[in-house]
Amino acid sequence: METLQNIADTKIIVGDGKIFYAYSQKLKKETQYFNFALSESWARKEDDFYIIMKPNATKDGMDNILQYLYSRKQYNSQEVKEFINTFSLADEMLLDAYLVVLRQYFDTNIEILLKKDLLLILDFIENHNHMQEIVVKTIFNKPKLFFSADKFQNIPIRHLKLVISKNNLNIEELQIIKDNILQYLNSRKQNNPQEVKEFITAFSLAEEKRVDAYLVMLR
Repeated sequence: METLQNIADTKIIVGDGKIFYAYSQKLKKETQYFNFALSESWARKEDDFYIIMKPNATKDGMDNILQYLYSRKQYNSQEVKEFINTFSLADEMLLDAYLVVLRQYFDTNIEILLKKDLLLILDFIENHNHMQEIVVKTIFNKPKLFFSADKFQNIPIRHLKLVISKNNLNIEELQIIKDNILQYLNSRKQNNPQEVKEFITAFSLAEEKRVDAYLVMLR
C-alpha cells in the first residue's frame, strides 16, 4: 500500500506507528465505517491528508483489511494473533463479506490455529458462539489437541468447563488423557477449591448419565 503515498488522500496510522496510504472514496465505497470516519464532522486533516488513528490495529491486521478492500485478497496467514486482530478489525469496520471469509478460514484451519496458540484461541472464542462450536467439535474429535497441549495446565477453568460440559462429551476418549485432567484439577484444589467444585457441578448437570464415570476418574 505504500506505493499509493504520492497520490492517496488518507493516512491510516496503526498501533506501532506504521502508516498506510489509501483513497478516501474507495474506503467509503466499501463500508459505512469509513463513511463515518471520513465524514466532515468526524475526520481530521493534516497537509491535505485525512488522518485515521487505529491504535488497536496491528500492521498485519490493517494490511489484510486493505488488501481485501482493494483486491479481495483471501486471508492465508496461520499466525493466531494476526488472525484475531484481522477478525476484530473486520468486525469493527462492519465488513460482513470479509467476516464470512475469515470464519471459513477459521473453520478450515482450526487444528493449525489450536496447535499454534490454544490459550489465545480459547480467549478469542468466548464472544463468538459459532467459533465456540467449531472449537468444541474439533476437540471432541481430537481431544489431545486440547488435553495434551503444552499450555493445558495454564488454561483457565472456564475454558475447561466450556469444552468438557457439552452433551456429546466422549468419556472413553477422556479416559485416555485422564491424568492430564487429574493433574489440572488437583493443582487448583488448594488455591481455588470453589472453582473446582463449580466445574464439577456444571459438568454433572450437563452429563447426568455419565457423571459417575467421570467422578471415578477424579478419585
